[in-house]
Amino acid sequence: MSAPVRDDRRAFLVTAAVVMAAFSIGAALQTVFVFRPARVGVLEPGEAAGDLAVRLSINLLTVSLALAACHVLRLGERAAGRAVATALGLGLGVGAIRYGVQCVVGIYREPTLRVAAVEIGATVMVVVLAVAIAHAQVAGRRRIREQEREAVEQRLRAASAFSRLAAEESRVRREVADDLHGTLQGQLVLVQARIDALLRTEPGEQEATTLRDGIVRIREELDRIRETEIRAVSHRLHPAGVSLGLEHALRLLARTIPPEIEVETVVAPLGPGDPVAPADADTIVRRVAVLRAAEEAVSNAVRHGGASRLRLELDRPAPGTVRVRVDDDGTGLPEVVTPSGIRLVSERLEALGGGVHLTASPWGGARLVATVRERGASVDSEA
Repeated sequence: MSAPVRDDRRAFLVTAAVVMAAFSIGAALQTVFVFRPARVGVLEPGEAAGDLAVRLSINLLTVSLALAACHVLRLGERAAGRAVATALGLGLGVGAIRYGVQCVVGIYREPTLRVAAVEIGATVMVVVLAVAIAHAQVAGRRRIREQEREAVEQRLRAASAFSRLAAEESRVRREVADDLHGTLQGQLVLVQARIDALLRTEPGEQEATTLRDGIVRIREELDRIRETEIRAVSHRLHPAGVSLGLEHALRLLARTIPPEIEVETVVAPLGPGDPVAPADADTIVRRVAVLRAAEEAVSNAVRHGGASRLRLELDRPAPGTVRVRVDDDGTGLPEVVTPSGIRLVSERLEALGGGVHLTASPWGGARLVATVRERGASVDSEA
């Protein structure tokens, strides 16, 4: 038995005991000193005390029986309706026992049906009320405990998401640094070497032609570096078109796919949930995360799956949820290993309340479905 369950049982029994005992003591005092005022003057103090003691003993015995039954029947762990219904039957049982004991000890020398109904009915009311109050007390404790648990889980999810995002930022920074220090720097060193070689060329008609050809090649190389390498580094930091919305970014992604591959782009207007501009940082992060999933799907289909046909689809399957679906006609899913890139984008989307599903495509290749939710919305991912 877990500690919370044990604590709830104890709280239920203590609350029910306090309520029943309070009513029992009050009923005994009221019966002896209020409902029979004529007897107070004629009874000796010892007799009044004895009468009170007998009534208190019977009432407390009834309370003990009711509490024992509550413990055995686990009323605190049942639904509220079932607990109250069971308490009603329990009250009838212990009420009948209480009235029988009262008759045996001589409190009622001439029992009547009316008196029996009043005594048993009073007992039923006390038991049902005590169980209802105790059940409400335990339910309140459970709600507080659940809220505390949810708050802890939310803090853990937030910490985990922050850690993953920080790790992803560090990875991107490292990749950009490697590109700048490796590829770009190396290519610029080659361009500088060509310029130095041209500067060492002796003047002359043939040398002038060589010099002009060399300058043209250097210009072409610089154009290539600017258009390819620097643009790739920039895209890694901030994908093109993402500030203008997922619709625009996905269309730009489709344009980067090699022309020999047939591409079909289906974009459903996302409405006010994907505004054109401006977009806050949280919206940009969510767009980039789902776009990275689409890029990874396209990359796997083209580079590893040998796809000749792609379909990129963007829609909103439910309020607050944006979905990107990529189908290809390539070789299909790997049998065992999930690509590391898919795993990374899946973790990133899960940290944002979304997810990635990788299944077989109707075209025979792979289908990737990535979903991301807007802040405060629920996720409804579907494959």
